[in-house]
Amino acid sequence: MKRAIAVFLAAMMTAVMLPVAAMAAGFNVPELAGFTVAGNETMTYSVESKNRVAVQRLEKILNSAAAPAVKPKDPNYVANLTLELPSGNTIMYKIYNDGGNMYAEQGPRFMQISAGDFDRLMGGFRRFYIYRPIPRLTLRDSRDHVTETSIAANNYNYKKLDGKFYRPGFTQPAIEHMLDISQPWPELEFRITPARPSAVTVTVANDTGTVFTGTWEQAGDYIKKNPGVYGVNVKADFKHDLYNGSVTYTFSTFRA
Repeated sequence: MKRAIAVFLAAMMTAVMLPVAAMAAGFNVPELAGFTVAGNETMTYSVESKNRVAVQRLEKILNSAAAPAVKPKDPNYVANLTLELPSGNTIMYKIYNDGGNMYAEQGPRFMQISAGDFDRLMGGFRRFYIYRPIPRLTLRDSRDHVTETSIAANNYNYKKLDGKFYRPGFTQPAIEHMLDISQPWPELEFRITPARPSAVTVTVANDTGTVFTGTWEQAGDYIKKNPGVYGVNVKADFKHDLYNGSVTYTFSTFRA
């Protein structure tokens, strides 16, 4: 009996000695019916889920939150998180990042959450980053005929909610056919994402090696004046707060 009392008193003293933040760790989120994440940046969709596995994962992320050792002075406000209760009521959170760390704020409570766990949760919602895959390049002429290009190389990166840049996966598009430039020289059309390059450099080569380097319009003029079969590389450089890097697209063309 005395031993039990001693253990109890020791536990009480330990609890008293713990910092208030440590005792208050976690948001104590009740059982949820669903949630919605809405990005606070351009080029992000909002996603919602009532999937029980996703909901439980989010509950765990919030309930295991901890007070940061040092609260960041000016973190980036990147998303709104809405929790839906079974009653139909909602609880609102703000999501922040700072140096790769992630935080959630609800009322007076500002807590650090696991960036890795949150990223894995959002990885199940590809639609959230739908505007940030590697841009595809197609060539569309005045007759609305489209030629696909392939990606020869890339170091393209895009930013996620944790504030870090990542290399996106991509599916290599098939080249439908060789571009016949007896037709008007086509326009460059970057699609799938609103990302637009800050600069474009074009290299034209034949079986002897590189024969031209310059702008897209200059490349068209060169090929029109010099009949033959060519391989063309279009290197697009991207600079933006949400994406950066370069992508080299390639296709073949001929001028009879």
